[in-house]
Amino acid sequence: MTITEFNNLSISKKEDVIFQQSEFLYVHTVGNEKHGLYSNNFFFIEIICDSETLATKEINSFNSGKLLDKYSSYLAFKTNQ
Repeated sequence: MTITEFNNLSISKKEDVIFQQSEFLYVHTVGNEKHGLYSNNFFFIEIICDSETLATKEINSFNSGKLLDKYSSYLAFKTNQ
């Protein structure tokens, strides 16, 4: 699946791809939100959920850039192990 194909999916289909076909990498809490990072072979996916209900607020897909930069310290640590 390409990043464009993923972006064209509905929210529920994106959630299926995230939780069934992607590899979980990292999660951190920002205020009342949990930000989860997943890898799907050719791109990364960030899912932002409400901390209490875990309801999806936002899903972002990317290859690089500012969205990936906020996870860079974790990814650098993981690749150096």
